[in-house]
Amino acid sequence: MNWQVYNELAWTDALLSAAEDYQYEVNLYVEWLKQHAKRSVDNVLHLGCGAGGHDQFLKQFFNVTGVDLSDGMLKEAEKTNPEVAYIKDDMRTVNLSRKFDAVVIPDSIMYQSEIEDVERTIQTAVDHLLPGGCLLIVTHTKEQFQNNQFSYTGSDNHTHITLFEDNFIVSESTYEAAFVYLIRQNNELSIHEEVHTLGIFPEKDWQQLFHQAGFEVSVKPLPDLYESYLQNEGDYPLSVIVGTLKANDESE
Repeated sequence: MNWQVYNELAWTDALLSAAEDYQYEVNLYVEWLKQHAKRSVDNVLHLGCGAGGHDQFLKQFFNVTGVDLSDGMLKEAEKTNPEVAYIKDDMRTVNLSRKFDAVVIPDSIMYQSEIEDVERTIQTAVDHLLPGGCLLIVTHTKEQFQNNQFSYTGSDNHTHITLFEDNFIVSESTYEAAFVYLIRQNNELSIHEEVHTLGIFPEKDWQQLFHQAGFEVSVKPLPDLYESYLQNEGDYPLSVIVGTLKANDESE
């Protein structure tokens, strides 16, 4: 998937993303992983790691391995977090032939627009988890989701970026995220646009997939994460689904 947003424009992520937002998130995730895991959490697999924003803070607590499909994002992640091992692969099919104490997907599961691909991703997590380990996924459920518009800005000495994002439901299980970038570099303006199709599924489907895969499940709200970027009067609630993998003798 050669999206320019995650390849040619991956460098913009550092200007558009506030480090304190990632720190707020990661602190919550660390707390929940430690609360729900039935083992010590030392080694974490981050699927869909993007440009490594979360890893700036995850690496303060864990040994992190990141997986992503986009060369541009991996290049940025490696620059930001040289001590993290990054691998180019697909979260639905990657096989690292090792086990972790936790698998996290905090920012990319929505790109699985078919429920079968969500199921494959959850199975990937199971294949990489030790008994008692946790899978943590951040998503928006169908019950929560609504059409929204966002605006982000960032700059340095020579560059100013404005990003507009429009999310619009287009089917029972998908929405489109339309991106428009206005990039001024040394007073020269370039405009870039792209549309991605993402998935939205009911909470009962998420819970069912987790249970079928052998997890004990807890669902937690994650409000206010992107509200400061909203341009409309709606809201953007997210859910954190934490699954604890049962040991073989606990499975039903």
